[in-house]
Amino acid sequence: PVRQLKRGESWEPQPTSSGTGYFARFKAAFQQMRSRLADGSAKRAQHVVGYFKGVVGFYQLLSSFLYTFSVEWGSSNTSMMQYASLASFNFIAFPGPNCVVSEVSHREKLLAITLLPVIFTIALLVPGTVALKCLRSRVGSRANDVVESMVQPLLVWLFVVFPLGSHQTLSQFQCQDIGDDVRLLTSDYAIPCPRDDKAGFVFVYSAAFAVVYSFGIPLCFYLALVWYNVPGLAHQKHLDQAVAEIVLLYKKRHLHDLDSLVLLLGLPKSARGHRTDDDVVREKSTQLYAECLELGKGVVNNAVIVELMEERDALCVSPEFLASVVAQHARKRNGQLSPDEFCEVMAHVLSENTLFSGEETLESLGDQQLRRLLSQDWDSQYSQHVVEAPSATAGSNSPGGLEQSLPRGGSSGSLRSLTRLGSGRGLAQGSMRVQQMSLLRAAKLEALTAEELRAKLESTIEHLQQTGVLTIGNTEWDGSLGEEEELALRMVGFLFKGYKVDMWYWELVELSRKLAFSAFMAFIFPGSKMQLVVGFITALFFLLLNSRFRPFRDARVERVYSGASFALAFTLFFALLLEVFPEETAEDYQWSTAEARLRKAISTLTLAFNSFVFVSPFVVELFASKRSPYLAWRRFWRKGKAVTGSRLAEVQTAASSTLRRVGTLQGRNKAAAAAAAA
Repeated sequence: PVRQLKRGESWEPQPTSSGTGYFARFKAAFQQMRSRLADGSAKRAQHVVGYFKGVVGFYQLLSSFLYTFSVEWGSSNTSMMQYASLASFNFIAFPGPNCVVSEVSHREKLLAITLLPVIFTIALLVPGTVALKCLRSRVGSRANDVVESMVQPLLVWLFVVFPLGSHQTLSQFQCQDIGDDVRLLTSDYAIPCPRDDKAGFVFVYSAAFAVVYSFGIPLCFYLALVWYNVPGLAHQKHLDQAVAEIVLLYKKRHLHDLDSLVLLLGLPKSARGHRTDDDVVREKSTQLYAECLELGKGVVNNAVIVELMEERDALCVSPEFLASVVAQHARKRNGQLSPDEFCEVMAHVLSENTLFSGEETLESLGDQQLRRLLSQDWDSQYSQHVVEAPSATAGSNSPGGLEQSLPRGGSSGSLRSLTRLGSGRGLAQGSMRVQQMSLLRAAKLEALTAEELRAKLESTIEHLQQTGVLTIGNTEWDGSLGEEEELALRMVGFLFKGYKVDMWYWELVELSRKLAFSAFMAFIFPGSKMQLVVGFITALFFLLLNSRFRPFRDARVERVYSGASFALAFTLFFALLLEVFPEETAEDYQWSTAEARLRKAISTLTLAFNSFVFVSPFVVELFASKRSPYLAWRRFWRKGKAVTGSRLAEVQTAASSTLRRVGTLQGRNKAAAAAAAA
């Protein structure tokens, strides 16, 4: 209801006690919209960080080519590399500032390039450190917020300045011999080689900061990952995913048999996947035992049960598996079962239905579940049927573990079952050996503790992965391990969140690539064609390494990285062609010759590739969008192709039917003509 204001009364919204006033409703709607935008921006931020690291890393390496390789790149590509130096904050190599600082001494340039990043790093650390000192408690959400606001910008800053600092410090040790035992610094021929004066300022200062930049930043990244237990979290997530996969494989091999057993016992369909009442199972098993007793003429053993199942077309288990279960529960040496023993056999087989829920982790697995998984002979041809009883199920799948002798204190029940095994009729010798090995594994692991069983399961999982029996899918950093994983994602997620869980260390591989091109490559056959060959091989190596391991979580980020790596390799290939077809200067090209035309074409193509890397994230996002023109054109093309194909098929069918009719008429006319002639 709308109320008119009195004279002199101002309008002020008054929220009700239930919180349904105007401002309360507006605030709730605004918070809901903000949460939705935050969820969407978090998903997009992951792609944005990956794009940022891929594009910035590419232009950092591209700018290093200008002072690493002694190649006449041409005016266009040289300008491109100079502008790319902005990705490393190398303003000295920029065309404008390069002319301004030409009068600055070499020592002043060295001090500026090496000390300014350190000063900026300290400036990033000071506010956060002061804020932590002012807090009463350095543990909690507020302290974590302060550390997060300090650590994330610091990691980004170190990521950016790493190539420039590494090159500037290590380049002070690159000298050139000009004769008469005189060596000069390659980057500045007015400076004698610092290696000749190891006690001088340039040598000592450059060596100290080479350790800080070239090795200190990668070590800092690695220590940050270890501090927040990223390797341990990755290992735990990998094991949990492996446990989920091996449980799923186990259920696939056995649950299809349990359906037949449920139907054979006459249980309701809801019994699958749930625990059934013991009295109901015993009642149904007693009725089934009477039928087996009639079929076996007073004898109930493994062969009779298999025969009954085959008659009803409900062979729920294999004879090998059933024989192992019968051997564990039969108390007579001839393998005959009493009604109680028969009920125990049926309950044992049916218990497979409720053993695993599908949500187990390595820590949540119980002793019975661990022994059941370890009892499987995954490499055997009878593996899908070798399962142990809950009371005596264990085993090792590690190579060589089956040949070990029984431990002292083993279960006498398992040994008695082992001696009674094989009393049923019609068992092959191979299945007998599998059952004996299964019972042997059960007897060996009964005395092991839960920690020892988990350790054996880890080794079993590793063995199954190596042999190809078990394939573990990709896992994601989703915070499923609790607060520890969420804290690591908040603090150092910039270093590992964009990669797969088992590739958490890939940022260190990227740093090694930057260090190889920006610093170490200058010392390998400097100024020669062999240096270009080594650089080209190195670029191809990292390109193939990226294609082989595919470390990125998102396929779009991987496309950007792959395109950038290909552009680097193509740029070095262009440099090799420049050495094969040398020219004096870019202005003296003889465009009439085939070599000069090839040179110009590849130079233009290189410039296009290097420029396209900058817009590649936008292109990838455009093609990945559901509303992209590319996908619309693909849908239109497929639909048109389908319609055209159906129409063409109709035309072909009509043409073939017409030809058949024409052939029939021609045959009739010939027959009529022949009859008239006769």
